[in-house]
Amino acid sequence: MIADDAAGFRAQVAAKARQLAVAEKQRPLAAYRAAELAIMSRNFADPREPYARLRRAFVYKEKPTHTPLHLARHRTQPQTSRRPGNSQPHPVLAAAS
Repeated sequence: MIADDAAGFRAQVAAKARQLAVAEKQRPLAAYRAAELAIMSRNFADPREPYARLRRAFVYKEKPTHTPLHLARHRTQPQTSRRPGNSQPHPVLAAAS
């Protein structure tokens, strides 16, 4: 039983090696590296990219001015509820409207 498992494992490793060799012929690993480095270079050097601003904010521990909308979903939903015991709308929901 163990011998069967070992033989099956060797067959899987050999099949994977053949698969990787075919993929390497279609697009060499160096091409993937070059493409990734081009994207990274653009992220670091292009002034339109937010990397420099975000890095500075991280390094200098700058506090965010607001919570991103993807984290504060209540700000994107219509205001339907009021604070308990108060006839005024919730201040955060009112400000977002």
